[in-house]
Amino acid sequence: MIIITSKTSNSTTIIVLAAGMGSRFGGTKQLEEVTDEGDAILDFSLYDAVEAGFRKIVFVVRSEILEEARSFFESKLREKADVRFVCQDREPMAEKHSAKRQKPFGTGHALLAARSEVNESFCMINADDYYGQNAFSIINNGFRSAGEADFLMVGYPLKNTLSKFGTVSRGQCRLTGSGYLKSVIERKGILSENGVISCDEADEIAEPLTPDTIVSMNLWGFTPKIFDLLESEFRVFLKNSGEDPNAEFFVNDVVNKAVRNGKAQVKVLRTDDEWVGVTYREDKQFTAEHFRKMKEMGFYPQRLW
Repeated sequence: MIIITSKTSNSTTIIVLAAGMGSRFGGTKQLEEVTDEGDAILDFSLYDAVEAGFRKIVFVVRSEILEEARSFFESKLREKADVRFVCQDREPMAEKHSAKRQKPFGTGHALLAARSEVNESFCMINADDYYGQNAFSIINNGFRSAGEADFLMVGYPLKNTLSKFGTVSRGQCRLTGSGYLKSVIERKGILSENGVISCDEADEIAEPLTPDTIVSMNLWGFTPKIFDLLESEFRVFLKNSGEDPNAEFFVNDVVNKAVRNGKAQVKVLRTDDEWVGVTYREDKQFTAEHFRKMKEMGFYPQRLW
């Protein structure tokens, strides 16, 4: 996870979750280069974030890739943002359990690991997802006009978030008429064939998936209030599932419970940007071509940093 901290009072912080194992992809995909210039997907997200006014970046990583991540990002970002790194597997609440696990505890725990570095509102992203050029401006503007909302989430049409090479998991969003989040329901095995969307299981609570269903790609805007919610729920998680090597603690679950219990309101900000990512090895060529074309068309400079 990477957290970027603002250098001025008008700037914003971003936390990047980069401790995932990338099992389906087959490697440390957060640092995988996708352009001839040596850019990773995350470089494009961070470039867009800096352009949108984010000036503090906190990376949440695993201990074994800490130095590699520092080497990859620190020199690029030194003049652009306040850059910090934290290790998810060294987070005090879970450290005694981490040695028994092959994979991190999940997104909720990754975010909790960054608590000591953040006292301000912040945006959270996955390191291996490209969110589109507008997403960070949308959420930064959202901080300024949040109204009654405690938290923010950028929502994408499902059709803009699919892989051409296999199934994906997405958080299906249920919204109120005024655009606030009711719940995020994890849907697995999502596939589009001939314009028809299917998934592994049918949830009686969830509405059928359509190309325009709004989904979460884990682009959240939080205040420090989220950390108290995370800590409380993580204590329960450790008590019930701390010894299970496959159990994971997710941000979505904590947000769902907070919304359900009236402890938080989440405003959903829609974007029509297209997600790009490398879920499968075969996605890499498509992703590389996507960014090559964006550079050719002038959306990004040939060298980002």
